[in-house]
Amino acid sequence: MDFFNVAAEEIAGFAEDHGVKLEKSFRQEWFLAEDGCKTVTSIIEGGEKGLLDVRVMTDLRKFQKVLEAAKQNGIRWHLAVDF
Repeated sequence: MDFFNVAAEEIAGFAEDHGVKLEKSFRQEWFLAEDGCKTVTSIIEGGEKGLLDVRVMTDLRKFQKVLEAAKQNGIRWHLAVDF
């Protein structure tokens, strides 16, 4: 999972909630939009072979559009997941 990372305050809160003391600090990393475009495009190509649900494909295509706009404007990105 090359694009996975967590905001420092989120990992600190998670650790505290679970009684874990962090031994090092974390820094949130932002990625080149071009790298995200390549990855999402590859996933979409695999999904077009019937490997992914249509709802997932719809979300991936929306994500692809956002990454393309970020790429055109030289904007870095990160993906936040709230669960």
